Amino acid sequence: MKPSKGVKRMDKAIQIFRNWLSPNPSIAVFCALLLFITWSGAFLHADWDRKTTIENVWEENNKFALAFEEHVRRVLKTNEQYLVLLKNEYERRGNTVALSDILRQIATDSLITQTSILNVQGRPVVSALPVDPQASFADLPHFYSHRHEDANKLFIGKAALGRVSQKYTIQLSRRINQADGSFGGIATIAMSPFYFSRFYNDMKFNENYVVRLTGLDKIVRASNVEKEINYDLSSALLWQKLAQSSTGFYYSRGMNFNTPRFYSYRVMPDYPLVVQVGIAEAALSPMVHRIQVYYTVAGLVSLFILFFSGRLLVAARKQRRSELELQQSVRDLTESHGKLEQSQRTAEFLRQHDPLTGIFNRSYFENDMARKNSGAHEPFGLFVCDVDGLKLINDTLGHRQGDEILKVIAALLNAGIVAPSYAARIGGDEMAVVVAGGTPAMMRELEEVYRAKIDEHNQNCPQLPLSVSMGWAVGEASEDTDILFKTADNNMYRQKMHQSLSVRGSIVKTMMVALEAKDHITEGHADRLGDLMEQMGRTLQLAPAVVADMRLLAKFHDIGKVGIPDSILKKPGKLTDAEQVIMRQHCEIGYRIAKSSPDLEPIADSILKHQEHWDGNGYPLGISGEQIPIECRVLGIVDAFDAMTNDRPYRKAMSDDEAIEELQRCAGSQFDAELVEVFIALQREMKQN
Repeated sequence: MKPSKGVKRMDKAIQIFRNWLSPNPSIAVFCALLLFITWSGAFLHADWDRKTTIENVWEENNKFALAFEEHVRRVLKTNEQYLVLLKNEYERRGNTVALSDILRQIATDSLITQTSILNVQGRPVVSALPVDPQASFADLPHFYSHRHEDANKLFIGKAALGRVSQKYTIQLSRRINQADGSFGGIATIAMSPFYFSRFYNDMKFNENYVVRLTGLDKIVRASNVEKEINYDLSSALLWQKLAQSSTGFYYSRGMNFNTPRFYSYRVMPDYPLVVQVGIAEAALSPMVHRIQVYYTVAGLVSLFILFFSGRLLVAARKQRRSELELQQSVRDLTESHGKLEQSQRTAEFLRQHDPLTGIFNRSYFENDMARKNSGAHEPFGLFVCDVDGLKLINDTLGHRQGDEILKVIAALLNAGIVAPSYAARIGGDEMAVVVAGGTPAMMRELEEVYRAKIDEHNQNCPQLPLSVSMGWAVGEASEDTDILFKTADNNMYRQKMHQSLSVRGSIVKTMMVALEAKDHITEGHADRLGDLMEQMGRTLQLAPAVVADMRLLAKFHDIGKVGIPDSILKKPGKLTDAEQVIMRQHCEIGYRIAKSSPDLEPIADSILKHQEHWDGNGYPLGISGEQIPIECRVLGIVDAFDAMTNDRPYRKAMSDDEAIEELQRCAGSQFDAELVEVFIALQREMKQN
């Protein structure tokens, strides 16, 4: 996998960076240390400023929260005293002139908008403002709460729109009991929710601050921000903090009001309320500005450091460049000398060795024989070996497969000897082994070793068996090497004549097995074709020998596909034009295989022509009509019918009727029309039976 352009650019940048640093790394280290100190100082100072600012905000917020809590307590205590006075007066004397006077005096307080007493039915008994005496307030939350609960406590309601005043008010109320302790009504005071925050408005809080009074029911009772009145804070972070502590400080990202704030909060001990004072994050902009200044200064100092470090590196690089140029010149000279020596060694190796197998070549072998003929030499043995069936393999499976076989055999021959003995390739499929000091006993033993190695290889790799014909001879010190070679060569040919036929048969059988392994047609296809071919042969009253050959053709007509690459043979999609050319070669490959086998030789011609069409548009010869053997014409029909009526990985099977319609459509073009009619009649007869 090739690296992407981005990776290449990154590698180049890293290399340039290294080249700049390599002259004097101490400069880079010193520069990095200064940058580290500069930015560490900026970060530490910014962190200290942030923490200090937040601590100051916390202290200031706490002071406001304490003041706000005290203000709320005083307001509530005042109203509670008013309610207790009304409650006690009404419980002792009922509705009297004195009670009305008390109501009017309470109503003069600026924080109160209305005060009244409601009876058991929720109707007003007496009120500071005119009220319809028949109006009922029994459905109000505070009335409902007091009627069903005899707790002696102040009820603080949510802000509600007053029926009389038509203004938002907070209802404060106490329960009134009758003499027997039963529910006798309520005393209630209505006040503006803005009274709680008015004091802080007078302090000129800007838009960055908020003061808020919230009930434990999570509903906002009062705030200096009007839109927050009656807001439900159920999702606020406040309640998680309250579960941990009744007072505290926290930061909220503005989930409820879209304004990030720092909050101080306190739970009032006497009332079910929480006071909050918050400052918006925007109020901390001076701190943010200061931090930006720290980072800007650090950046300017960094540029200053980098500038002078760069000047130092440039000077060091100039000096280093001169040293590198000298070193490069020395390396180039050394590398050129090494390449020259390597080229000489490679040329010498190729002059003496076969480039495919790696053993010695014919030139080396002939020079060695000539040297031995020119003078006295030690006795030696000579093997002459010929690879059996190599031409058949090259013609059917391709030269690449043949080359692999040659490599394996060369390695087996070379592995059985040690120097000064050697193996050499002396022809396309011929090899020789020269055994120094060879004796007849040594040669027989070495031949047995070679045979054992070949048998072992064939057991481990049965896909394509190896077969080598061998002949050997032993020469004396004065014997002519040409005579010795001729003797060994004759012995080799004598062995080759004995096993040539069996070797070809073994190769063909191996190809038959390979065809079954490559077969991508559904199981039973060949057997069904054989049955249909036999039935058609008998129907046409062909000779028994022809019918037998037709059954054999049904099984082996595609044997040439062993020479087609799997990438083409098993390709799921449509073949390209180039791939079609390769695929069509299987007819000729199959023909050559069949001609090499006595069992298949009778059907070789039919294998060659089994893809021809009646109209001449088939392949490989383009013949037409009755020039095509009848066996091939019958095979084309039954093969197409079986393929259409059986499932394939890429489609479902057709019905017999649909397949017959397709045969009739192609009759006279692809198929022999008369044979199509015979086949259709045979199929209908078989269905009736």
